[in-house]
Amino acid sequence: MYTKWTAHLVDLKDKQSFYAQVQRSKDVLDRLKDLLDEKQNEHDSMELNLEIYNQPNWAERQAHLNGYKSCLRSLRKLIDLDQQIRPKETQ
Repeated sequence: MYTKWTAHLVDLKDKQSFYAQVQRSKDVLDRLKDLLDEKQNEHDSMELNLEIYNQPNWAERQAHLNGYKSCLRSLRKLIDLDQQIRPKETQ
């Protein structure tokens, strides 16, 4: 788990408690990850539509989509507990 999850806490006991709480929420976070994946797939398919290039504001729309995809990727990474290493202070 990234240390960002517990960076707001100073006390080691509080960090351990919060870590355990996040771990107990894994099922919810996994579902949220699935929902973010669905959003990513929606935007990927929208991007492949050739009609998008016929719009005069194509560049701005592409920049918006890229920012949105970057945000989805960051959130997905943050909530994917399986890909994170447990911080030393909670072990």
